[in-house]
Order: sequence, then C-alpha cells, then structure tokens
Amino acid sequence: MRRVVAVVFCDPPRPIPHARLLSVIFRTVHLAAFGLLLGGHAFGVPPERLMPSLWLTVGSGLLLMGLETAASARWLLEGRGLTVAPVRMRHIYTQGGGIHCATLDTVRDSKLESYFD
Repeated sequence: MRRVVAVVFCDPPRPIPHARLLSVIFRTVHLAAFGLLLGGHAFGVPPERLMPSLWLTVGSGLLLMGLETAASARWLLEGRGLTVAPVRMRHIYTQGGGIHCATLDTVRDSKLESYFD
C-alpha cells in the first residue's frame, strides 16, 4: 500500500521530459478542435462532419489529463477542493497504527450529521 500511494501521489511531482512542449501542443490541439466543434454547431454543419472534431477534442483532453496525472495525481484531489498535505511515508508508522491513523478527518463546511442515527 505504501508503494502505491508513493507512486500515485508522489512529492515532489515526477519530472516529465518535454512536459511544457507536450502540454502546449495538446492544449493547442484541444482548443482548435473544440473551436471547430463549437463553430460547426453554430453554423449548422451536419453532425457526421463534426465527429472527427469531437474525437480530437476528447482525445486531446485525455492526453492533457494523462500528462498531468503522470507527474502526480494530487491535482485530481485538489481540483475537488481538497488540500493535499504530503507526508513522508517513514513518519506514518513511527507511533504504530497505519496510514489511516496518520491522516486527519476531512473538514467540511456543511452541518455535521451522525452516521449512526
């Protein structure tokens, strides 16, 4: 379990060779394909002619997500409004217990409800 957490939520993020260049290329393709898709809908282009733009938009979006996730999956949690506080794995087991004992509860803005009622 420790190895999985260390690989997925690594700190600092892994360096990806040419990450900036790949990000610019994928983002440019994504925006251009989305622009064609949106313009096609606005000007009444038949749906079958818009399918390549749709697939290019989805594919480039997945490539962008893959590029970000390859560095570290922390952004998935941060995008949902959770703060990720990296902890060195060697400090978790010093006092006994497991990883669940070394993490804090999630703090929510909503009213506290009982799960046992």
